[in-house]
Amino acid sequence: MTTNGSGLNGKHTTHVSDKGISCQKCHYGYKAAAAHANGTLDTGNPAVIAALFDSTNPSGQWSNDTGPGTGRCLQLQCHGSSALDWYGSGAWTLPSCDTCHNASIGTRRQVTGSGGDFGANPGIRSHHVATSTAGNDPTAEQCKVCHYMSTHMGGIVKLKNADTGNPILYSSSTPSALEAFCLSCHDTDGAISTYYAPDGTATGTDPFHDGKTLGAGLFVAGNKIKGYWNNTYTVHKDKGLTCAGTGEAGTGCHGSNGVVNIHGSVSKGILTKNLTLPAPKSSSDPLPRNPSNPAYVSYINNIFQLCFDCHNDYPAVSKEVVLGYKQGGNYDLSWAPTPYYTLSIQSLFRDVYTYGPKPYDDNFFGDPNTPIHNYHLLSSDGWMQDVWAYRGDAGQTGRASCTTCHNVHGTSGTVRSTYGEFGITAFSDGGNLYKTLVPDTNFDDPVMKSYPIYCNINCHGMAGPSSYWHTPANE
Repeated sequence: MTTNGSGLNGKHTTHVSDKGISCQKCHYGYKAAAAHANGTLDTGNPAVIAALFDSTNPSGQWSNDTGPGTGRCLQLQCHGSSALDWYGSGAWTLPSCDTCHNASIGTRRQVTGSGGDFGANPGIRSHHVATSTAGNDPTAEQCKVCHYMSTHMGGIVKLKNADTGNPILYSSSTPSALEAFCLSCHDTDGAISTYYAPDGTATGTDPFHDGKTLGAGLFVAGNKIKGYWNNTYTVHKDKGLTCAGTGEAGTGCHGSNGVVNIHGSVSKGILTKNLTLPAPKSSSDPLPRNPSNPAYVSYINNIFQLCFDCHNDYPAVSKEVVLGYKQGGNYDLSWAPTPYYTLSIQSLFRDVYTYGPKPYDDNFFGDPNTPIHNYHLLSSDGWMQDVWAYRGDAGQTGRASCTTCHNVHGTSGTVRSTYGEFGITAFSDGGNLYKTLVPDTNFDDPVMKSYPIYCNINCHGMAGPSSYWHTPANE
């Protein structure tokens, strides 16, 4: 068209066809304006201003219009400090990502900088791109490992299939689309098609070229998620959850404060709600104390919020069922406290000690009844304060949490999504049903102390296989 100009920059074809930018971005409200051309060509009258910018460019200006074939754009967010002649022939290079994303504009949140989604924001405790220098945001090239840039500047977010490089259009109304993107990278070969390799040394399992490798170290589970999600026993998948969901409660586990945002989160593991990993030690954390025993931390729902807030809608696995027992009942033990008194114990993770000769009569403390969830998660006993190491990191130890034992993505086991490595099996003795955890008998048991369990202290290896009384409750 006549007003398209010539050359490489500032043209309707580049903006609309190539970048997918809508007319309203640069001609905001023009259709209703008295100056609207209504099908006629540019009159050449500099007083007829057709370039009117929307709220994403509040300082945008159209200037130097002195007649046909003249005029320039300036002070636009997308162009940075450049003043570009619409009809000029000079080339212009897309700016770095933080030119547009270092501030909140309209409905678009801030992505980079001290208030953004990544490492430069001190409030973010986890982020996908683990930059080589702490506190830095990802580079533009690292952003492009995930983001498909065609039509990006038009506000249409497309991601890359990490195996093929093909675009994936994401919308919160179709959360399964984001799942396809996540799983294409969190598989055995990582981002085999889209990884960043500026010096040729990176691989698909080091997609951002930052030395953080999927399947190793703190990222040891990163290349196994797809396999878990497609495993035999996938209760979360069966309930319709996807990776990040829609932003609505109960639709996904990953995000930031309930918002679909897989850049980073205030919760470790890029979680949409808090799950403290590892749960804090009773002797060194700043959390409130149990008034009846000030030396130990009382139960605080925020530590397990991600799991228990959602499970509250499923009566069989609510926090009251998992941690509740009868006040003054057989399971009411001071060293395995409960925040919830119930009519009777409902958790099936419990034990009864009969002082008998059976090999499965193996309660460690000799107490007749033990609420085993409470002991592992809330125990005031010193043995349990450093029982778990977050992803095997000896510098991050504390009490056990939900994911210490449960593989939330999926497992081949059938016992409440527990890790298959536990080898939990069921057997009966008369009218009593037991379940047995069978690690090796060595104190430094490699099964219990390595991925995915990471017990920092192998209690179970002291005396061989451990059993627990499943039914009846004996209360």
